Amino acid sequence: MKKHKLARSADGRKPLKGVVEAAALVMMLASGAGNAALHDRGGGLVYDDALDVTWLADANYASTSGHDTDGRMTWLAATTWAANLNFYDSVRNVTLTGWRLPSALPINGMFFNYSLSNAGDTDVGYNISAHGTIYENSTNSEIAYMYYINFGLKGFYDLNGVWQSDYGVGSSDQVDIGYIKNLKASAYWTNSVYGFEANSAFLFNTALGLQRGLDKDFENYVWLVRDGDVATVPEPAPAILFCVGLAGLVLMRRRCRT
Repeated sequence: MKKHKLARSADGRKPLKGVVEAAALVMMLASGAGNAALHDRGGGLVYDDALDVTWLADANYASTSGHDTDGRMTWLAATTWAANLNFYDSVRNVTLTGWRLPSALPINGMFFNYSLSNAGDTDVGYNISAHGTIYENSTNSEIAYMYYINFGLKGFYDLNGVWQSDYGVGSSDQVDIGYIKNLKASAYWTNSVYGFEANSAFLFNTALGLQRGLDKDFENYVWLVRDGDVATVPEPAPAILFCVGLAGLVLMRRRCRT
């Protein structure tokens, strides 16, 4: 089952061009700063030091890898793919497992609030974790944090419910923003169950800046994360060197006995 086409503004306008280019420029300029949130680890991996997760740099890897034709899956198919993905990190020469969908935890840190809000003070609506909200910079919704804080993008509505012409990731169906490639202007699944409706899960729509729930049998895009920094993953080379060194030590001991 495919999800319906994305809604546009009431007057039919599409998001203004330029917001994606501007956001990309900001990310590029900040990449060398000591407090930059995103770090390119190479090998198709991007580390977020605020969330302490590693993102796949390809936001539609399910499609480009050939796993799925367009990259859209039901929630169950998405979680199953994530749990079984073996991603080869060509920089560190290791195969990485432990992938998952991004999480969407309660914005207030205690319980989900399913009321629709533009002010980012509930778990359904716009501007979740955005600047100016009472939960500014919250990392509880990982895609919302990426969208509003790392990318600096705007929601369909501002905090006061006023429509913004430059909302979303841009007018293209698919964009590159800084280190992130193939980001779809569409809905992405999270791993969090939407308890207000049966058989539903949270999703985040990058075309609108909207977080909400949807039946798990719909098909949406999948952008995977992995806990921690891949830069700390041990490489196989040290283990090999250890074995070689151990063999050399044994050989030296044998020579000393003769």
